[in-house]
Amino acid sequence: METTNLVKFSTVGVARIQLLRTFTRLGCQSCDSSRYFTSAERVLIARKVKKHSSNGLVPIITPISASPSLEINDSLSICEYLAESYPEFNLWPRDQHLRALARSATPEMQSGYSETRNRYNTNFVAIYNGIVPATFQSKNEIDRLLAVWNQSRIVTMERSKVLGEKDEGFLFGEFGIACAFFWHVLWRFRKYGLQLDAASSEVLA
Repeated sequence: METTNLVKFSTVGVARIQLLRTFTRLGCQSCDSSRYFTSAERVLIARKVKKHSSNGLVPIITPISASPSLEINDSLSICEYLAESYPEFNLWPRDQHLRALARSATPEMQSGYSETRNRYNTNFVAIYNGIVPATFQSKNEIDRLLAVWNQSRIVTMERSKVLGEKDEGFLFGEFGIACAFFWHVLWRFRKYGLQLDAASSEVLA
């Protein structure tokens, strides 16, 4: 069973933005971008996506104050628009070095790891306690995921020391777009008890 949420939100002194997203009973189908918005001005249940999205795709945002006719779909495109519109929120790392790494890791997560995505469905309710089957490809993808996370944390710790900035422990210091994109696969690790043997202590923290 699916529901479609139309969320309108605003922050003090900036334009309102409308976000359309679709949920299943157990979780969000494709809503990496929506994880930044914890306080909704109001939520409307839209019975038909087409009513609010001309191309029928979700998630989609419309900057209803600045450009009410503009529709932006695709999670990464939405996040890029928000990062450019609200640079004060530091959705990408401030440091150019870390920003480049984050911008490299994020599209890899968006378009890759198909075996892991398909074999271990997103589930925000149940915990799987049985023997978790794994294919050769899924094992390779998991190893790659952990390698990306390990390297991200190593470089972030090094750069934070050089820059004299606080490292908040997320992939690239502060929570940002890259963390939002990897969040759902991290949930898969927890729910299916996937092996974290190759993860560094910084990643596990």
